[in-house]
Amino acid sequence: GICHELPIDKLPALIVSATTTSSWRTLDSTTAAADQQQDAAAAASKQQQQPRVQGDLIWVLLDDGSWAIPIKRGRGITLAGMRILWLTKTTRRGWIPQLEEGFGEMVPLPGTTGKPINLQKARTLAEAWMKSAYPTEAAVRELGLEWRERPMTDSQIMFCDRHNIPYDARWTRGTVNNTIDRYVVETMREPPTGKQLFLVKHFAPYASSSMTNRNSSLLSYRTAAEHLLQRIMTGDFGGSSSSKRSEKFEASSAIAAAVAAARDGSSSSGDGVLPARQALLNDQEAIWNAGLRPKYTWMVLNGSGLLLDLMTGCYLWVQLAAAVGSGTASSSSTAGAAGDPEGGQMSSASSTTTT
Repeated sequence: GICHELPIDKLPALIVSATTTSSWRTLDSTTAAADQQQDAAAAASKQQQQPRVQGDLIWVLLDDGSWAIPIKRGRGITLAGMRILWLTKTTRRGWIPQLEEGFGEMVPLPGTTGKPINLQKARTLAEAWMKSAYPTEAAVRELGLEWRERPMTDSQIMFCDRHNIPYDARWTRGTVNNTIDRYVVETMREPPTGKQLFLVKHFAPYASSSMTNRNSSLLSYRTAAEHLLQRIMTGDFGGSSSSKRSEKFEASSAIAAAVAAARDGSSSSGDGVLPARQALLNDQEAIWNAGLRPKYTWMVLNGSGLLLDLMTGCYLWVQLAAAVGSGTASSSSTAGAAGDPEGGQMSSASSTTTT
């Protein structure tokens, strides 16, 4: 009666790998049987590492020995409303029943002391609380329910597509539900980085406002923000129809590699990244790495100056000079009629300031 989750990185390579040339929908029966044997062996090994305890709900088992059930998924970049039930493993061979609300905000489970207890007691207390406080969410994770063996639903497919979660179309509803739970616990709890939010802000004109506003689910965690940047870089905002799903996942790693290459300035043509956006990405990363956080989107000129298009046929140009004396540096700002700023053809009034 004990169900142990198989980590996503232990799933068959043909299912997880985004670069495989084989469609997940054309795996032959021999391959599928071999995969099932691998899964069973890995699950048996995982089970042997865990104490034998009794319970009614399906949990996500983490590598550090902790157990988790995601109750609510958060929204926006703060993941407001997120709630996860934890049996947190301690170094004293005990588990602490806890609730996580937001990023890493742990509180003791109501009715508990916050001190480590044995796993059986911790699981019993946690499951009793969840059945009382969240009966619907608990029912979805009941062991042995018939619906878990039915084919996956359209809503599950949409969730996996939206969050770029690899899956096999032959999976059952229960398997997909377990995979999503693990994804929520292991991946959706990492907040987006400041650099990601900075880049999305300056690439906002290339995506709809619903994707880039602060309450967007596409900015609610680190991996989602990276996928959004990939889509912006390639201009690929197409739907996730079943006919395109396999090709989409097979291309995802190639797109990620292209974005990484663009950041290194080594992207080649034909990799899916739009050249103008590659140049803009390089500029914004150079500005970020220099410690600057401008409100507007500047371009970098030959690594020694900044240019701001005022959208009126004029530009603001800041030329950076080497520091002299005891850290004193000068910068010049030039505003002029539209010309060739990189060729030095801008002409108009200029001013020099010393900072």
